[in-house]
Amino acid sequence: MQALVFKGPWELAVEEVADPVPGRGEVQIRITATGICGSDIHGYTGENGRRHPGQVMGHETVGRIAQVGDGVDLRIGALVTVNPVIACGVCDACFGRGGAELPHPHCGWCGARLLVGLRRAAGGACAQCGVGAAVDAGGVRSAD
Repeated sequence: MQALVFKGPWELAVEEVADPVPGRGEVQIRITATGICGSDIHGYTGENGRRHPGQVMGHETVGRIAQVGDGVDLRIGALVTVNPVIACGVCDACFGRGGAELPHPHCGWCGARLLVGLRRAAGGACAQCGVGAAVDAGGVRSAD
């Protein structure tokens, strides 16, 4: 697949990378579009230092399910979007904010949270990408 890869500040390249294979609880998404947000710009310019060479950029994306791993109840071809914040769902931050009785799977205060395209390898600026824990946490939402 083709992916937009961060090479260093002010340098991006479209490169061929291996197709991801979805594992249990994961999906592969054929990307239709990926947005560019402020953190992408700060990463591109090197301002925040949170991007590393070789990283696939992008975390605000929409596409269609191309493959599903075991345990995933989404149909191939479904139009989906991804909430890029994946929280652990078990810590005090996930349970404690706003008196929630259930864990909030996209808690921004979770110390163990991952961000697709930042602290998780696969970003959205590619032809296809695998999104793991987001499926189990409800972060992949079908629009169909």
